[in-house]
Amino acid sequence: MVTRILRCRSYRLNKRQGRYGFTLIELLVVISIILLLLAILIPSLQRAREQAKQAVCASNMQGFGRGFYLYAGENRD
Repeated sequence: MVTRILRCRSYRLNKRQGRYGFTLIELLVVISIILLLLAILIPSLQRAREQAKQAVCASNMQGFGRGFYLYAGENRD
């Protein structure tokens, strides 16, 4: 059974600590998958941020319009 574990390509036995670890290839594959997912996710986050800025701007413009309307009503147009 020990020979099967030592022959396994994906995990190597660390003799000093007695633990199993990942190979460099597996680590690089996981990092590349994470980077790929981030590359897909970042543009959608930027679009959401731009839409939030537009919503804040529209809200500010609405506030200015209400202020002008109230000012005109109080000061004989």
